[in-house]
Amino acid sequence: MTMTSQILIFCGQRPQASVGAVRLSRRRECLSQTPTNAGGLLFGTFRSATSGISGRGLQTSRDSGSSELYPQTAGGTAAKLKLFLSLIKRRTTITASVGGRLIKSVAVAGLAVLVLGVNTARAQTLNIYTGRHYPADQMLYDLFQSQTGITVNALEGKTGALLERLRLEGDESPADLFITVDAGNLWRARNLDLLAPVVSDVLDARIPPHLRSPENLWFGFATRSRIAFYNPRVLAAPPRRWSDLALPEYREQICARSSSNIYNLSLLASFIERDGEDAAARWAQGVVANFARPPAGGDTDQLRAAAEGICGVAIANHYYYARLLASESAADNDVAAALVPLWLGEEGDGVHANISGGALLRSAKNREEAVAFLEFLASDRAQEIFAEANNEYPVVAGVALSPVLDVLGLHRTEEVNVSVYGRNQALAQRIYDRAGWQ
Repeated sequence: MTMTSQILIFCGQRPQASVGAVRLSRRRECLSQTPTNAGGLLFGTFRSATSGISGRGLQTSRDSGSSELYPQTAGGTAAKLKLFLSLIKRRTTITASVGGRLIKSVAVAGLAVLVLGVNTARAQTLNIYTGRHYPADQMLYDLFQSQTGITVNALEGKTGALLERLRLEGDESPADLFITVDAGNLWRARNLDLLAPVVSDVLDARIPPHLRSPENLWFGFATRSRIAFYNPRVLAAPPRRWSDLALPEYREQICARSSSNIYNLSLLASFIERDGEDAAARWAQGVVANFARPPAGGDTDQLRAAAEGICGVAIANHYYYARLLASESAADNDVAAALVPLWLGEEGDGVHANISGGALLRSAKNREEAVAFLEFLASDRAQEIFAEANNEYPVVAGVALSPVLDVLGLHRTEEVNVSVYGRNQALAQRIYDRAGWQ
């Protein structure tokens, strides 16, 4: 599709107007070969073939160093400015009409732009803020765009930073969807009043109830199990339940990451829901007493430490192990070969499982496109991509697993609604802090 907007491009001094002003920080030069009027202003229209944009078209601050966009006007101005900025950054060809004369390749980084008019033919676009950072995501964006013609612009970042950005942008945010890992992060977005409910028969039918918000504010599209791994060269008798990790026989045998990590917060939050606060506190205290070293690094670091014999048991999400197993690196394969996965909880209430999920934002300007993308993520092919490209378990029953997931197998998971991971999150952190879990 083609978007046409009236724009004002100005050189030299800034006009005394504050309508949707944008400042770019790369260069302060303006068009050098462009006719202007006496005041240094060039009026016209721009037409952009947005079908050529894919991937991460909203990176206005992370890579280019350009300043934030906070327009002075309400409505769709912010989204139009964001899109135009992304076109400039990608040096997308823009055709400007000035007094009947066409000027092509207006693709400089040092322009300031004012949107004066409205779209006469709105392009179908979808703007996503995502805390995920996996190759699978780009595959999903590309497939959705090829199937629907809807251009996907995705801004990647740390989940906490994205939530703060959304809070500051408010209703002027250009973002339509928020995608992240862990139900605890989606709970944070909900508590910031950033999300809007979605009514969808497709999502209701395909996403299990315990993997979506009771308020239909977010939906899980893949699951990740937090389990333990043990080194049989270090331990003769592996733990069989989560409670075993707190037993004295595992003194100086546990490797785990920081308590502030969202995966560990959600793990303890599930214990609080199932066993109560006191039992969860005793478990945390026992595990701290059994640490082989102070918490440090990510999940892969815990797996490597266990493989090296620094500890006998590591706590990690299953897909970190799956990556080592499928890696082309012999060293990674050796780490995986040294460890045995322990699907703790399967003999009881089920293995602890969390989600990767998405939510419609209250600020969304492209709501139909956003809901269409959420429904697409529940399709069989999208579910296969989660499995094939990132070794996450599909949430839709019957979808084929990746070869590595086939090796790991399907395991019965707990069916508590994952929203409790957010509801119990603050209490989980207090328990960790009292136990001395750094």
